[in-house]
Amino acid sequence: LYYRFNGNLADTCTTNSAGGLLTNSGADTDSAGKMGNGLTVEGGEYVTGSASGITMAADWSVEAWIKPSTIGSGIIFAIADDSTEKDNELSIHLGGTGGDELVVCSGGEIVCAKTNSDTVASTDTWYHIAVTYDHSDSQVDIYVDNVREIIDNSFVTFTGNPSGAGVMIGSGDE
Repeated sequence: LYYRFNGNLADTCTTNSAGGLLTNSGADTDSAGKMGNGLTVEGGEYVTGSASGITMAADWSVEAWIKPSTIGSGIIFAIADDSTEKDNELSIHLGGTGGDELVVCSGGEIVCAKTNSDTVASTDTWYHIAVTYDHSDSQVDIYVDNVREIIDNSFVTFTGNPSGAGVMIGSGDE
């Protein structure tokens, strides 16, 4: 799954069957990014796409450049569905007491790993975030600006893929 956002929502990695076109729900798709164009999501704006071809029960990583205009809670990236079964779902968002922590949660067991406060503490500042998952020992690592902020060996073991799941970038919450 790879989106460059260079002027549209059709930037998919042709070597991977996951992803496909994204559906826009109010996001500005022609914004200046850290490198080239980017995607701006504010308030309840987001884009969604298919999660077909994504395997949660494997090693994986998610990375992005983010530039928050406000510090608070909000989804950066999620793989989830609308069912009450929250198995094998993933969300990466800003959260914590002051909204300045990077939080990674799994769905079914609601297990979260989070960075220390003030990790993402400044508005209008670019941050490179990365989350890696090692399926063999259920370890999640969270990096901010190339610094490993947390290693969590107590993270949930993903056993499959959420049924009917989709990818969400941005937040459907106001």
